[in-house]
Amino acid sequence: MPQLQTTEVGHPGGKIEDGQATHEEGEGEEGMKPEQFQLIAMAIGPVATLIVVMLGVFVQNRHVDVRINDLKELLRAEIRAEFAELRAEMRAQHSDLLAKFADLDSRLARLESERRIVQ
Repeated sequence: MPQLQTTEVGHPGGKIEDGQATHEEGEGEEGMKPEQFQLIAMAIGPVATLIVVMLGVFVQNRHVDVRINDLKELLRAEIRAEFAELRAEMRAQHSDLLAKFADLDSRLARLESERRIVQ
C-alpha cells in the first residue's frame, strides 16, 4: 500500500517532518475518532429500526394469514350449513309443488272429461 506523506499543513505530498509518522488516510494510532463513532451510530440506528419493523411486519403478516385461513374455514362451514338448509327447504317446497301440480292435473282432466261429454 502506498504511504502518503504530509506536510505541516496536512496536504498530501512534501517532506515528512520530524515527529510525524507516515500513515494511510483514515487510520490513526489511537483507533477510531469520536466523529466516526457518531457517523456509525447515526447509520446503524435507522437500519436497526428498519430491520425490527420489517421483522414485526413479517410476524404480523403470518398471524394475519393464519387468521384469514381460520375465517375462510369458518365461512365455508357456514355456507355449507346454509346450503344444506336451503336444499332441505327446496325439497319440502318441491313436494308441495308436485302435490299442487297433481291437483291441477286432476282438475284439468275433470274439465276435459266434462267438456267432451257436453260436446
